[in-house]
Amino acid sequence: MEAFINSLSVWSYIFLFGIVFFECAGMPLPGFSVALLAAALAGQGELSFWPVFGLTLTGATLGGMLGYLIGLRGGRNLIERYGRYIFITAHRLTCAEQQFHRHGYKAVLLGRYLPFLCFLAGIISGITRLPYRRFLVYNFVGALLWSTSHLTLGYFFGRSLQLLSETLNNFFMLVVLLSLVVGITFIIRRKIRTGQLFSKPSRSRNLIPISIEETIER
Repeated sequence: MEAFINSLSVWSYIFLFGIVFFECAGMPLPGFSVALLAAALAGQGELSFWPVFGLTLTGATLGGMLGYLIGLRGGRNLIERYGRYIFITAHRLTCAEQQFHRHGYKAVLLGRYLPFLCFLAGIISGITRLPYRRFLVYNFVGALLWSTSHLTLGYFFGRSLQLLSETLNNFFMLVVLLSLVVGITFIIRRKIRTGQLFSKPSRSRNLIPISIEETIER
């Protein structure tokens, strides 16, 4: 059983890395939600925080690098032709390009916090031929900021849920005990008032059957 639980933990780490990696490479996947959930589980002790942090940071960094290479080698034509198979529509691509041109390098640094750019920043960087070394720096720093902020938030959220659960459990036990004490006290006081608590049960008198003849004579 312990080996099975450990295997589930390993698959949880693999799943986290895969979702974050492919999202940052250009696929619209729920990497944000999965990272928050993993951090919350780490806060509750189900997972370890530092492996979650390391895998999220690595997945985000490598995914952004892969997205850059896809945009650099394939260009916009490749994305428009095959992007629909991974839910990258022309509208999403256009919106991401507009945000990229509006924010410049900040789009790479903070793109994971913005709609569309959260999974298209790497691809747009490659399409616009952003210098690769500069992209690597902004991509890593952006992944570091994103991982630190979201995983810290998720971790303390998980800790709060655990503390809340323990508090509610203790409160529930206290309510049960108080209910028992109040109920027992009420029963004892009622018996004292009616005199049933210390009174001895009365013995029933022996009834002597009377025959029908004796009843007639009377």
